[in-house]
Amino acid sequence: MPKRKALEADAVSITVRWALSGEILSAVSISHEASVEDLLSALPLGAHELQHLQVLFKEKTLSPQIRLGTVEGLLEYAEVAVVKRPPLLAILGCDGALALWKPEMGDSTKLTGGATTAVEPQGALSLSPSSDGSQLLVGYPQGVARLLSVEQAGHPADSHRCSAVFTARCGAVLSVSISPCGNYCITGYANCTARVWSVERGSCVKALCRHSGSVLAVSLSSDAETAVTGSSDELAKIWSVRTGSCSQVLRGHMGIVTSVSFAAEDQRVVTGSFDGSVKVWHCASGVCEMTLSTLSGSAPILSLAVCPVEDLVLTGSLDGRCRLWELSTGSMSQVFEAGEAVRSVAISRDGCHILCGDADGSCRFWNLKTRKSKQVYLQRGEPILSVMLHSLD
Repeated sequence: MPKRKALEADAVSITVRWALSGEILSAVSISHEASVEDLLSALPLGAHELQHLQVLFKEKTLSPQIRLGTVEGLLEYAEVAVVKRPPLLAILGCDGALALWKPEMGDSTKLTGGATTAVEPQGALSLSPSSDGSQLLVGYPQGVARLLSVEQAGHPADSHRCSAVFTARCGAVLSVSISPCGNYCITGYANCTARVWSVERGSCVKALCRHSGSVLAVSLSSDAETAVTGSSDELAKIWSVRTGSCSQVLRGHMGIVTSVSFAAEDQRVVTGSFDGSVKVWHCASGVCEMTLSTLSGSAPILSLAVCPVEDLVLTGSLDGRCRLWELSTGSMSQVFEAGEAVRSVAISRDGCHILCGDADGSCRFWNLKTRKSKQVYLQRGEPILSVMLHSLD
């Protein structure tokens, strides 16, 4: 009994809030000798949810093992924040500057300089993340693409290294993508061709020839057996990776095809064009099943991203707006004001977060549940060429 009374006298009340929304999750009475891990265990959440939470104090992440009483100012302030599956964002600037950003944690980490100078980020033209966020594929003007391993996302620059180099004498690498399985990459070139590469072997699996214009967008299916390309010749094409043959030519856009992606478990292809429309195609037949466009006239589409879980498409346009579309109905559900022309967009797998990068060097992040946003400039006045968003599961 005396021991219990001592613990009660030693207890402090700590308010726990969600980091971005500011909503109170719980008020916890706990000993100042308890650890951050103990604090998490006292929250009214299931074990699966708890293992994906991080505790923040004054925008700094607290280690699970640290004792609450040793964190300067915590007991006096008596309030911490938690982040559930904090999103990790990669941003590529026009001069190749690369940064990681965790907007809910107020953290931005430059990756250029130091140990990363070996991968020559300057002059990069395109970027694509792996589905698990552990790798970044970067394309360059000299016909070279490099695969960067992000071993400890958000850690110092020396934890990022070049794990593979893909070289072809095909001109500038204008578009890149990593297959969802992570075993293959695809690169699109200024000479109107694309190539599929084996990550493990570092060799070209198949050359896809050809468009009559530069290949501006590329994507691989989940099993990496099918590829789709978009070009300045106003066409998109579906390819068999095994044979290298074109199985479907997708005609219908009246402008360059700027973005392509698979959807609906690889049964559909979504394309975006400078003509201001987004089209949904049936892969097997090549038939256009749906055209997404605004009634008041459409600004040129510069980028798009598909959320496979929620059946959503996010587009970025020359008018500085992002638009969220529902594939099931073809209707536009939300519009977001981003600022300048939106060069790149990303949407989280659960459909709860979106990110865009614009022509003025600004990146804006939205939490769709709270409708709150945060903004960061990588390089003011210089366009953002690519962004990626990966929710840490």
